[in-house]
Amino acid sequence: MFPEESYWTARVIAELLYMSIFPTFLAYLFWDRAMRKGNIILVASFSYFTPLLSIIISSLYLQVAVKANLWIACGLVIAGAVIC
Repeated sequence: MFPEESYWTARVIAELLYMSIFPTFLAYLFWDRAMRKGNIILVASFSYFTPLLSIIISSLYLQVAVKANLWIACGLVIAGAVIC
């Protein structure tokens, strides 16, 4: 109904390239190393905290206040991952 306009500035493109290359590559590298050399049960347990860490890092970087419903949703995702 109200299409959102997007603006592709040099900064946006640079951030997109940075986020798609460096953190993703490092995450896969560290995950692979942890799965090969670490305690697999402990590594898998830490993966349940990904939604929580993503919310914290995103809210700090984007300077956005996190509302209670997001924390509840995060808790439900983590609980669902633990149950399964």
